[in-house]
Amino acid sequence: MTVDVGVIGATGLVGQEMLRILEQRDFPVGRLRAYASPRSEGRELTFRDGTVTCEVLRDGCFDGLDLVIVDVDDPLALEWAPVAAAAGARVVDNSAAFRMED
Repeated sequence: MTVDVGVIGATGLVGQEMLRILEQRDFPVGRLRAYASPRSEGRELTFRDGTVTCEVLRDGCFDGLDLVIVDVDDPLALEWAPVAAAAGARVVDNSAAFRMED
């Protein structure tokens, strides 16, 4: 079984570390989608034996993903984590945006 994963903030320090952890722990990633700011759109990131191309966040970008990892500041997390959840993905948010919510 594989898990289709999205990482929001993939070019930042935490996002890059998350990609390394997924790789080091041999997490069963099927499809990987990397999301970053418009200035990083098209940037290639190394993952396992290949690369993944950075995309910008847009309507429908989480469709078909099983897990979305959020590694951005609170305002972006507040905006996009609920969108990922509404698309059917499990969301792991590393920001402080939702820490006090049930």
